[in-house]
Amino acid sequence: MKSSAVAASSLLIVPNTVLGKSHGHTAPTDKLNIAAVGIGGKGKADLRGCETENIVALCDVDWKYAKGTFEKYPNAKRYWDYRKMYDELGKSIDAVTIATADHTHALITADAIRWVSMFIPRSH
Repeated sequence: MKSSAVAASSLLIVPNTVLGKSHGHTAPTDKLNIAAVGIGGKGKADLRGCETENIVALCDVDWKYAKGTFEKYPNAKRYWDYRKMYDELGKSIDAVTIATADHTHALITADAIRWVSMFIPRSH
């Protein structure tokens, strides 16, 4: 039984060179799923720094101002309300960029932290 477990587990451990990482390929599972709140102006610039990752959700209250960013990332889901974004996407988001007005950063960040902490395993 022990040798069967070792043999089975060896199938699960594959060096990243076999998957092409040494040739510049990054597997989709090796990328972060990024959501962004506030995607006009500074938010648009912030997203450029995340383009090597998966941009999965975009949120802005001014869709006219954010139109260009929405068009640049057509596969990302669009939201007006970041709380709805957090609720709908659940634990599939790995990181959130927040580029909103200064007086709103704290609340949106606190909600993101609270939301993420729901998915962190706790030891008792």
